[in-house]
Order: sequence, then C-alpha cells, then structure tokens
Amino acid sequence: MASSGIRLTGVERFAIGSADTRAALERLRAARPAALLVWGIGPELAVIARDRVRIGWNVPLLGGWTVGMANFIDGAGPAGEGALMTQTFIQEGGLSVKNASSSPVRK
Repeated sequence: MASSGIRLTGVERFAIGSADTRAALERLRAARPAALLVWGIGPELAVIARDRVRIGWNVPLLGGWTVGMANFIDGAGPAGEGALMTQTFIQEGGLSVKNASSSPVRK
C-alpha cells in the first residue's frame, strides 16, 4: 500500500461468527480513514456493514468478491448499498476446450 501512496490508518480483526463489530469500527473511525477496506466472508461482512450504519459512520465500504455473496447482500440489507468489491475476470486464459462450447465468451 505504501508503495502506491496509500496510508493504512488501522487494522482490526474479527472472528467468524462475530455478531457485533462496533467497538472495532469505532477504533478505526477514530483514525479518520478515507474508506473501510474489509476482507472476510458474507455473513461477517454484513454485520460490519450494519454496524457501520448503526454507529453513523458514512465511509465507503470496500471488499473482495465476497461482497457479492447472497449472504452479504441479504444480511446487510440497505446497509450494504454502495459497497464496492473487486472481481477477478479471466478473459481468455480460463477457457478450456471442454467448457468453451458452453461459455458465453466466444472468439
């Protein structure tokens, strides 16, 4: 991150099955970051999204592909609106002869 000119303002961890992340979010908010980058799985990310709204923290929520999981979308509800995620896309290298005929990507 530093080599890209991005300053990390804090790191918090949460356990799988966490039901309340407000204390960790409050500590992060105190550092005044420009965004909240979270790596985890859907249910816990939903808790973080809801808790972010509960504490009134209006900062962009960024995450990995798991932000697109149904258990994040359903669990976060309106608190997940606007969350951004990364997504891997393999244009051609991922196609094999076996699955190329059924793939929507054609040459």
